[in-house]
Formats: sequence, C-alpha cells, structure tokens
Amino acid sequence: MAFGRDSLDDEGSVGAIPYAILTIFVFALAYIALGAVIDELVVADNSLIDCGVPYSEQRAAAFGVALLGFHAMPFVTVLTVVVFLIQNGLQRQDTTIKPILHPLLVSLVGIMACLLFVIGIGPIVDSFVALAGMLDFTEWGREMVKEPIVFADWIYVMIKIMVVGFALYPFIYLFKRHEYQDLDPYMR
Repeated sequence: MAFGRDSLDDEGSVGAIPYAILTIFVFALAYIALGAVIDELVVADNSLIDCGVPYSEQRAAAFGVALLGFHAMPFVTVLTVVVFLIQNGLQRQDTTIKPILHPLLVSLVGIMACLLFVIGIGPIVDSFVALAGMLDFTEWGREMVKEPIVFADWIYVMIKIMVVGFALYPFIYLFKRHEYQDLDPYMR
C-alpha cells in the first residue's frame, strides 16, 4: 500500500508525542538521581543546626523555597510538556520540534545551584550577622552595621527570586522560542 505524498512528513520528524514522552523519561531519571543529592543537602543543613552555627529565619525560608522549587519540578515538567504539545498541535505545519528537555534540565540544575548557594554562603552570612550583633558598637557603628545586615537579608531574597525564575524558565523558553509557521509564506 503506497502512501500519498500528503500523509508523509517531508522533514522526517517523528512528531511531538514521542519527544514529549522521551523528555519526561529523561527528566525523571535526572530528578531521581538528584533526589539523593537533595537528601544529602538536607542532612548537611540539619548538621549545621546541630553544630551551633548561627541559623537565621531568612536562611531557613530561602532553603525552604529552594526545596519547594525542587519538589515542584515534576509538576512544572508535566505542565511544560502539556503546553509544548498544545503549541505543537496549534502549528499549521509541523516542521521542527523545539527541544524542551534543555530548559527543564537548566531549571533543575539552577534550583540545585540555589540550594548549594544557601548551604555554602548561608552560614557565612549568618555568622557575620551574629558576630555584628554581639559586638559593642557606638551609635555611629550601629548605623554602619545596619547596611550589611540589610544586605544579608537581600541575599536570601535574591535566592528566592532566582528559584522562582528557574521554575518559570521552561515556560518562558516555550513562549519565547516556539515559532508558528504559516503554510504559505506569501500569505502575509
């Protein structure tokens, strides 16, 4: 049985659904592998608390947001794949499949980097703030110390913003990179 020319894809692409399934599978493998790393990071963070290292509420909140971002990544992945399939289905001509695995893995690694940053820099920032609070300053010295303490709070705020940005990155990538192509380029 011969297929008509219209039934074959001239570009030779396999379609969006197998690519979406492959994306979910590869992302799941990466997520499971990084899950063990996350467990060790939580243990390391808890050991810092047990050691008596200063631990601020801001650092705990930033670490919590980063963990929440990591735990939300499977839902982000499924939503990204659904949006990808809808966008691909709305195309008039399926010429290329824009890769979505790349932005999902960038997002996952970015959230991991935020967790590592909280664990690596957090104790230094909190120790500085605790030390600054213990020293006996003059009135002028107390005013000068307020600025670095406010800066320390901003570090944690920036980490939270980065986690949210990394979680939204796959959607931004899809909407910025996905191009719709007309059947006839001369119809414009």
